[in-house]
Amino acid sequence: TFVPGHGEPGKAADVRAFRGYLAELRKAVSEARGAGKSGDALVDAVLAGLKKKYAGWGWFDHFARRNIEQTAAELAGSKSVPVPGKS
Repeated sequence: TFVPGHGEPGKAADVRAFRGYLAELRKAVSEARGAGKSGDALVDAVLAGLKKKYAGWGWFDHFARRNIEQTAAELAGSKSVPVPGKS
């Protein structure tokens, strides 16, 4: 059993599914960036692909766009990433 900070308790399969989502998200954003996409064009391209598999997730429509934007910023090196032990 997995008890998240918010949402319903889940099972190991739920954690694996979410990890898979994160891996697919990162790969799709990386590929879109490699194809020269950025901004809304990147978000739209990645969103279309992810929707095919994850649209049924209850939170998908609420968080997917932001997940894509933040992943793109992370890959571009422009997202502030916290470092443990540094303030």
